[in-house]
Amino acid sequence: VWITEASTGETTELTIVLPQHADIKAKKISVLTPIAAALIGFRKGETVQWKVRAGLKVFKITDVKPRQA
Repeated sequence: VWITEASTGETTELTIVLPQHADIKAKKISVLTPIAAALIGFRKGETVQWKVRAGLKVFKITDVKPRQA
């Protein structure tokens, strides 16, 4: 999933994976993390917000690609 932060315009690619495959350096986040939980169920073009230590973050989902087998 590609997300763009509303306040900065910065785009980040993240891959949502099972906990045992999580690797933040590779931008693979566990399905159990707050950011992944916030993204699940939303579609391309939708806006998602969640609370982090620094405050409320607002992101737009700019693209979603299913895992390739």
